[in-house]
Amino acid sequence: MSLPFDPNTTPSLMPPDGVIPNFQNPDSNAWISTNVTEAFLTLMVLCMILRLYSRVIVIHKFGADDILSVVAAASIVAVCGILLSLNDHPNGRHLWDVPFSVLTDSYLQINFTFVLLSAAASLLVKLSLLMLYLRIFNPVQAVKITIYACIGVLTAFYFSTIIAELVVGIPRNRGGWQEAQVRYGPFGLTISVVRGVFGVVSDFVILFIPITQLIKLSVPLGRKIVLLGVFLTGLLACASSIATTVFRFGELDNPDYTWANTLPNAFAIIELTVGHICCSLPTLPPLITLVSKSKTVQSIIRHIRSTGARNSDGDDSVSGPSDTAESQRLPPIRKGGLTGLRSFIRKAGFTNVPTKPTSNSTNGPSYYDLESIDVDYHAQLKTTATAQRPVRPE
Repeated sequence: MSLPFDPNTTPSLMPPDGVIPNFQNPDSNAWISTNVTEAFLTLMVLCMILRLYSRVIVIHKFGADDILSVVAAASIVAVCGILLSLNDHPNGRHLWDVPFSVLTDSYLQINFTFVLLSAAASLLVKLSLLMLYLRIFNPVQAVKITIYACIGVLTAFYFSTIIAELVVGIPRNRGGWQEAQVRYGPFGLTISVVRGVFGVVSDFVILFIPITQLIKLSVPLGRKIVLLGVFLTGLLACASSIATTVFRFGELDNPDYTWANTLPNAFAIIELTVGHICCSLPTLPPLITLVSKSKTVQSIIRHIRSTGARNSDGDDSVSGPSDTAESQRLPPIRKGGLTGLRSFIRKAGFTNVPTKPTSNSTNGPSYYDLESIDVDYHAQLKTTATAQRPVRPE
């Protein structure tokens, strides 16, 4: 029995008026998601390698958040691999430029796996972030309760949506994937929109958990800004989540899904990879401290400083000879390094800093304990010595 149409020459979607299907050299926007995926996946893998080195080699502490982060990274790599394999085969093309024979059961299975695995990867990234926060802010009871509540809500939501998609999307009885796709298509788009809205809200909640604690730290403003900057990189993931959701809404009334999927898929990859990078950045200070103490790096820094000193001869004449001799007699003081966010926050974070000015002697300088001590210890020593020096009679 002959088929009523040739699947190799029949487009999967009727083209608009005046448009001729092009199966040989069609327009494609798959390059967008391909370039985005390759770039952000490379950054994520690099940060993950640095995280593992910092935790395993440098500080020898490999926790549950690290295990979860490795599993999340593996799921993201799998998601990116599936997406790259589908680009131009046929994702990225207009559906009227795709012959019906291309939409095989194998393609529908792979695409369905991509959708489910993307949801699982999103859950794993969020959970790994929460486990990292639990490790850092463990002494704070309110934060612990918030984190456990978020873990419960996230797990329940993502598991329920994944199970719902499995029930609707898997072929029933003797029906094939083509029949299941007809049933699953509208349902899958609705679930993706609901999941996108929930993802935006949950991303901002997860972002604000550390921010609300870091602004309470009793540390110098510069260091507080650095700490906030590390966690505020999550704003890019939040922005990508918003963009993904907006494009998912646009897909609801767009039958040309192979073309329309490109931008939301690209933003979804950015959200996953940047979210995972946010899991790795707070674990890197020990590695940065180790590298900064290496002889090679220190020699480079000394070379740069000496070059800058030779280029600023005019500035040397400003200081008097007594100040120069006194500064030469003072021993060098090593500045503290940010060796680990957890220990740093626990030691400096949640203590009440006195704001009442005190003085250790009648002639000594007034200062605020733990707040206004000069970062330059040499300058502080010189100020104290000058204030306590006896005045010679005329």
